[in-house]
Amino acid sequence: MREMTEDPRIETGMAAQVIPFPGDEPEMPRTDDEEEEILELEVISGDNIDLVNELPESELRRFAHDALEQYDRDVSSRSQWAEDHNRIAKDVKGERGTKSFPWMNAANIKYPLIATAAVQFNARSYPAIVKGLDVVKPSIKGADPKGKKKARASRVAGVMNDQFILQMPECDDDTDKMTMMLPIHGCMFRQVIWD
Repeated sequence: MREMTEDPRIETGMAAQVIPFPGDEPEMPRTDDEEEEILELEVISGDNIDLVNELPESELRRFAHDALEQYDRDVSSRSQWAEDHNRIAKDVKGERGTKSFPWMNAANIKYPLIATAAVQFNARSYPAIVKGLDVVKPSIKGADPKGKKKARASRVAGVMNDQFILQMPECDDDTDKMTMMLPIHGCMFRQVIWD
């Protein structure tokens, strides 16, 4: 286990804020204790109060130490994947090294098969993901006899589609880039932060 020393990667100053979605109602009634806990969190997190200032320094150091330890464990556990990824990235770029088989400095031709496959994937998947103005497509889970879940899902999808397509002009280009990189990297995530 690593010593808990000052690490340059440790930064404090993150704020947490409770932001309810308009129209959200709790499905189950809260107990008085739960309601009191929520009110305490709202008091601490409301009005841009920094939660880091509310925690003792020892807790912050413990959180940072645990986070760094888990990060290092994560990096070491995916080392084989990283090596494979780097090798594939060289193949996509068409980088050539010296060949020693069947003889030294034999001809070394690299066909752009992976890059061609990525372009084909992009050309087929992008239109399936972005169909006009419908990027967000809701899925209803569980029983919905009165249609409340479906109505709410449609409202949420409408707002999110408006945000993605009209209020975020970069979303279209980012989706195009993402579908181009997905077959090469194997897994892509989109992080959307509204500021």
